[in-house]
Amino acid sequence: MIPLLYIGLSQAFFAGFIVFTKRPRYLPDTLLGFWLSMIVAETGLSLYLEVVRFSNAVLNISLVLPLTYMPFMFLYVRTLISESPRLTKRDMLHFIPFLFFFFIVLLMQDRELFYARNRTWPPFTLLLRLLFAVYFLWSLGWYSIRVLQNIREHQRKIKDRFSYTSEMLTLNWLKFVLALFVLGFTGLFVLGMLVNSSDYPFDPRLFTRVALTIFAFGVSYFGIKQPTLYKPSAVEKESGAEEGEKSKYQRSGLTKELAKAYLEQLQTYMETARPWLDPELTIKDLADHLGISRHHITQVINENLHKNFFQWINNYRIEEVKKRLRDPRFQHLTIVALAYDCGFNSKSAFNSIFKKATGQTPSEFRRVQS
Repeated sequence: MIPLLYIGLSQAFFAGFIVFTKRPRYLPDTLLGFWLSMIVAETGLSLYLEVVRFSNAVLNISLVLPLTYMPFMFLYVRTLISESPRLTKRDMLHFIPFLFFFFIVLLMQDRELFYARNRTWPPFTLLLRLLFAVYFLWSLGWYSIRVLQNIREHQRKIKDRFSYTSEMLTLNWLKFVLALFVLGFTGLFVLGMLVNSSDYPFDPRLFTRVALTIFAFGVSYFGIKQPTLYKPSAVEKESGAEEGEKSKYQRSGLTKELAKAYLEQLQTYMETARPWLDPELTIKDLADHLGISRHHITQVINENLHKNFFQWINNYRIEEVKKRLRDPRFQHLTIVALAYDCGFNSKSAFNSIFKKATGQTPSEFRRVQS
């Protein structure tokens, strides 16, 4: 079990180092770095308990540190999916429970508080365990719901903002990390907090050691790969944009004449500049190039073409793929190569979009056209 802790510790440490030395480093990166620092601290204390000596004080601190994981995950997700990420003084309230229990364990020093090897606890210790248990279970539920709500809301919006999809864009990896945290630390909580460990032939902490290592690896690996979705320098400061989206453009101020002009401008640009060949094209790229607000582009595409941005861009890509599949000059190229040349960045996404658009697989379409 000790080698697993070494792996988790080294992985989280070097990932945190990479994140903190990243340039430019945005707010979500900083939060990820502090999140990884807490994982390093807990893993390091776990190694101390296994390799150096057992200490109730060290054990108590190691059990309190995970109280920071869910707040960091929540704030990380919230800032990552925001076009104007920022923290307020109110956000610091998320860490008050951790600070409370942390100072308690420092004051109580080497007393058994959360992980007892006997059935007898003083009244204060019993109250503290109960308070910790209630908050732990409440925080697992509340933060899990909030994180999943934010991810779901983000996934609902991305097709009006991005022309592609990926694991990093949809943030599905965070669902895996969340599930691992909930399962791993609930297991430790049930076995180590609510029952007497002497009733079991194994140390309940062994269960969470495996989960902690996988958790550290998951946060480190995917966290480093996760790009910043909305860079602050590219944020639009148009008044009422977000409010307009929520009210279905009722306050956008876009007239029919202006919408028609924007549509013609967009279609001309798409046909001449062919920006859809860029596999990572976003609606912000079009807005910056054409000088049209992202909100107005979204409204024009939704209301006049009855599509979202994702569908609109990929329609151009599909038409170009179909054109090349019919052209004998491209017969020497594989279908996947053609898809990548036309702006797709995923074979599976291309096959799915092509089948939905044509009713045929790319291979069937080429065979019929040959």
